[in-house]
Amino acid sequence: ERFLPSIDQHLIALAATFLLGIAVIDLRSQIIPNRWLIVAAPISALCVFAWSPEIRDPVIVLNSFAQSVAVDAVIAMIAGFSILALFHFLSGGGLGAGDVKLAAVIGLIVGMKALLPALLIGLGLGSLMTYARQRATPLAPFLAVGTIAALLI
Repeated sequence: ERFLPSIDQHLIALAATFLLGIAVIDLRSQIIPNRWLIVAAPISALCVFAWSPEIRDPVIVLNSFAQSVAVDAVIAMIAGFSILALFHFLSGGGLGAGDVKLAAVIGLIVGMKALLPALLIGLGLGSLMTYARQRATPLAPFLAVGTIAALLI
C-alpha cells in the first residue's frame, strides 16, 4: 500500500481546515472574507515547497523541483482566478468576487494538475444544488469539497 508522507497529511489537513472554515462562513453570511484570503495566500505559497512530489507534480519541469513547483503554483493561481472570473462575468455577478479570489488560492494549494478536477467538482456540485433549490447557493462549500477531493485523489 502507498501512504502519503506525513507532511502531505498535515498539509491536506491544513488546507481542509481553511476550506471548511471558508465554507461555513459562506453558508452563514454568503461572503468570503478578504482577510481570510489575504492570510491564506502567502501561507499556501509557502506550503507549496513542502508538498511531496507525489502530491505536487508540476506541469512544467524546470531546473529544480522548487522552481517547477513555484511556476506551477503561480500559473495555477492565475488560471483559477481567470476561470472563475469568466464565470463571474458571464453570470452578471451571480457568482461572487470572493469565489473568484478563493479559486486563486485554490490554485496555489493544488497546482495545475489538480486545479481542473477541483473546480469541475466544485462547480458541478454547486450548479446541481442551485438547480435543485431553484435559488442561488453559496459556492465556497462546493469548491472546498472539490479541492479536498482533488487533493485526496
